Amino acid sequence: MKFYLEKVPLKLNVNWKLSRNETTSKTNFYVVFETDHDKFYGEVAPNIRYGESSEVVIRQFESIESLGNIHDFVFTRLPQLRICESLRFGIESCLVCYLAKTSHKSLATYLNIPKPANRVATSYSIPIMPVGEIKKYLEDKQDYHFLKIKVSADSAVELVDEVLKHSTAKLRIDANEGFTKFEDYQKWENGLEPSRIDFIEEPFPVTELEWYRELKKESEYIVMADESTNEFSDMKKCSEYFDAINIKLMKSGSFFQAIETIKDARKNNLRVMLGCMIETSIGISHAFTLNRLADYYDLDGHLLVSNDPHEGLLKCENGFVGF
Repeated sequence: MKFYLEKVPLKLNVNWKLSRNETTSKTNFYVVFETDHDKFYGEVAPNIRYGESSEVVIRQFESIESLGNIHDFVFTRLPQLRICESLRFGIESCLVCYLAKTSHKSLATYLNIPKPANRVATSYSIPIMPVGEIKKYLEDKQDYHFLKIKVSADSAVELVDEVLKHSTAKLRIDANEGFTKFEDYQKWENGLEPSRIDFIEEPFPVTELEWYRELKKESEYIVMADESTNEFSDMKKCSEYFDAINIKLMKSGSFFQAIETIKDARKNNLRVMLGCMIETSIGISHAFTLNRLADYYDLDGHLLVSNDPHEGLLKCENGFVGF
């Protein structure tokens, strides 16, 4: 048996610009567990927002001692390792796929969750870009029922207005903590067209909890936590500030942790979206397995790269992603 880390350089279809950074490429990794007959893959999608980098991933992976008993490693040793969450998930997902197969179970059955739906309607993401490029960007995306548009405080008005001109899809607006003045956000929100907005995601920095508390009371929109989701040890507290949460396996670090967080969110009347980083079809397929647990789906990470090594593992037709 072999257990190793494989670098996966990715090229993006466009300049991927958010309110805090931009890039045209990304380096992910596959954690591979190879037996005599099979290879099992887990994906690592490091995110600089959480202090993760290629160097950190490589160094932490190399520090891991021999696996020993795989079941014991996954359920006892791995949760205790001081490693970044994306690497933790890459390792766990790889080894859990192995454990599921050797137990003659599907991944969903092994995780004790419902069998996933064959396909779900995903949003397609629009990075911050010059307004004049929006029309062309959307030309081949008219089949999507939901568009997720990245905005900053400076770009929000013109970008949303332009997207509305060229699409009939519902908009999911993601500011990635981009609004640093509450009054600026209020002014912008008051100018939105309610019938076209599905929800608004993480408009303020995670530290501005009182702004979120006030927004939840005043806003007619669903307000979703993304960066803030992992700031709460329980979802009861989170529900004081948000209406919904974005669950990303790369941030949760574990199938099992994500599933427990979703259960906790449900108990506290929070809606749930399955989200992703920029990932290949390996990472997206693992998130897809949890689709019966969610209300919304933002599983387009593999569609944003031009050189997915596992292209074809998932299909995307008419705005739906699935097997």
